[in-house]
Amino acid sequence: MNTRVAKASLSLCSFCAALALQPLAIGHQAPTPVHPAAPVAQQLSFIFKRAGEVIQRESLVPLRLPTFLPDDISEKNPVYATLRSVSRTGYDIVLEFQPDCGGADACFYAELKGSSTPIVEETEVAKVPVTLQGGIKGYFIDFTCAANCGESYVGWSEGGYYYSIGMKAEKMQTLVKVANSAIASGQGQKR
Repeated sequence: MNTRVAKASLSLCSFCAALALQPLAIGHQAPTPVHPAAPVAQQLSFIFKRAGEVIQRESLVPLRLPTFLPDDISEKNPVYATLRSVSRTGYDIVLEFQPDCGGADACFYAELKGSSTPIVEETEVAKVPVTLQGGIKGYFIDFTCAANCGESYVGWSEGGYYYSIGMKAEKMQTLVKVANSAIASGQGQKR
């Protein structure tokens, strides 16, 4: 399987510009166009912009959205944020490299969760302790492979809330870097 297919790169396609004007419905995130030369953090903020606005309006859980993801950014391999769910007690964002993919394994890139209750990942692999930015204690769960490879996870609690980031077959050091960027992006944010 091609590495670019197995892992999506971040960017937004220019042909989707008209979709960015449509209102966000839960389960659908219209992409927002961005110039490919924009800095990575700026491009990521555009990907999460509409989902983040809905979450801030509807959830009490502070956002923790990464400013770093491990793949190259190009217009040829777009990533789309789908707000799978949002409530007063949590949110679930899925990143996919096809719009309206519906969580299919072939399109999946990452999942970001925030909750007021502990998050349970669907795996039987043991949690490995990790230390994240600011001395925050977290855990890493490695992926397993059968017919397809599953997700690796990094999770932590912060300020009485729980967070988890899962990425397809990702290494621990990379997921820790993604989590640290999410923690840094939310510093000073209170609910």
